[in-house]
Amino acid sequence: MKCIGFNQGQYGDLCINTVACRSFKERFPEYKLHFGINKKYSSLSPIFENNELIDSIHIWDAYDGWPSEKDIEYISKEKYDFIFNPMPRHFEEHWYINFHQTQENCRVHGLNSPDNLQVYLNKYFDTDKNDKCVALNLFAETRGNSKTPDLNQAKEIADLLVKKGYNPIQIGLPDQPQICEKRFTGSFFDSIKFVLSCDFLLTVDSAMAWIASGYSFPTIGIYAYTYYPHVITSKNWQPINPNAIYLEKDKISNINIDAISKAIDNI
Repeated sequence: MKCIGFNQGQYGDLCINTVACRSFKERFPEYKLHFGINKKYSSLSPIFENNELIDSIHIWDAYDGWPSEKDIEYISKEKYDFIFNPMPRHFEEHWYINFHQTQENCRVHGLNSPDNLQVYLNKYFDTDKNDKCVALNLFAETRGNSKTPDLNQAKEIADLLVKKGYNPIQIGLPDQPQICEKRFTGSFFDSIKFVLSCDFLLTVDSAMAWIASGYSFPTIGIYAYTYYPHVITSKNWQPINPNAIYLEKDKISNINIDAISKAIDNI
């Protein structure tokens, strides 16, 4: 018996899917679980290899227009016992008030939430050790500007790391503003391996925060709770990570540099 799931994108959602995989495997251990990823996000697929919760990986062809003819041909050939909708809808608009994002992902697929809500990724690959280096990720796709710092604040954070004896290395898209002396260039998978070689990650609400949580990697996350309305905390979309320190305010611009400094000392 076999099935295929779950959300086919975006990058952070793919990581969140591993909690749904855990829920499914706990209830149906006899099933082979195929992990569906859209081709738009296939650059992230290597991190899901050699994962005890995933039996194989499939790359879907269509995104908004799923399924395409190619997808239908694949489904017909594989003869799955069950197919989870890769483009599910939320049951309620303000889901984030009552449910953690990993719980909500289980809910939209008709699954119970497992006790363990942490993303799971297997570090089956080797990484270097770049002592005193910090992966700095301060830009992300966003609605408005509440969850990312402005350029001056981003540079202030980078300068703070230098003052504390660290070597900040900017990660992210090449068209994002330069905020420190060095930046990493390479594939998405290469950037993940680079992050895991550093002392810690300092990031905004982003896919990289979810990826780091899957490896329990030391992380400082800065969050804006007004990214979603009607809440006074961002805890329901902060990744579970025993080695993370999360700072939050209504807007990133209101997170005090002294609070960031203290988190750096404590990470």
